[in-house]
Amino acid sequence: MIRLSSLCCMLLTITAGSMATNLCAFHALPYFPQPLQPIAEVGYDFEYFKRVEGLFDDHFPEHGHTANLGLLFAPNLDWCLEATLRLTDTNRHHFFFNDVEFAARYLFLDDVIGDPLSLCGGIAATISSRKSLDDFLTEHLSQVDIDLFAAAGREQAIGAR
Repeated sequence: MIRLSSLCCMLLTITAGSMATNLCAFHALPYFPQPLQPIAEVGYDFEYFKRVEGLFDDHFPEHGHTANLGLLFAPNLDWCLEATLRLTDTNRHHFFFNDVEFAARYLFLDDVIGDPLSLCGGIAATISSRKSLDDFLTEHLSQVDIDLFAAAGREQAIGAR
């Protein structure tokens, strides 16, 4: 059986002195892990830019490696807690602490138990290092970013009889 989900997400980012709203594909799916079963996530990102214009009209290539270490935990059927640590290596800074993110999600509607769709909302706080604020490849607006988000989706089974 293949599980497909349609997903729509709204993300509100609050930083020091500004606020932004985006409609995006966010990593917070409206489905949670099994209660009381922690899930470890490990990821790797590589970015490469062939040409970056510098401050004094110089052009140079830029690349970076990021290791993501995460832990998800659902204490019950309605809540999910997440923590993620990112370590980054770029041209400008070699292997440094990029950020740590903590998130809490709440499941308002669940299509598995008969609701028309799954709907979750939550809050995420990201604490960035000072080095990551002046690096081109890290995408932080301030040292502390707070995101409010919502995700909606519907699960459909394909191939089940």
